[in-house]
Amino acid sequence: MAVELTYDLVLELRFLFTGQYPIALMEQIGKQKNEVYSGLSQDIRRPGMLSGSREFSVAGRNFLVLFASDQRQIDQVSDKRPLRVIDIHELKVSEK
Repeated sequence: MAVELTYDLVLELRFLFTGQYPIALMEQIGKQKNEVYSGLSQDIRRPGMLSGSREFSVAGRNFLVLFASDQRQIDQVSDKRPLRVIDIHELKVSEK
């Protein structure tokens, strides 16, 4: 199984052009994408979708990252599994 990681376009812009999120966060997500995918569960609101979240700490900042995976997009030949970052929230110290 190979996990193919993608980002919502708006989030990519926030990483690459506005600098709202550190590039190191992208790197951490990429390193942990297989574990994140394994932790997803069925989304009861959207049939055929898996969803979940994970917290990441980067450069002294904490982020809650939301993920989704459309199971209809699985490539059966190569066994590629889609994993999309759909939203990111920066957590303040009091939100932990």
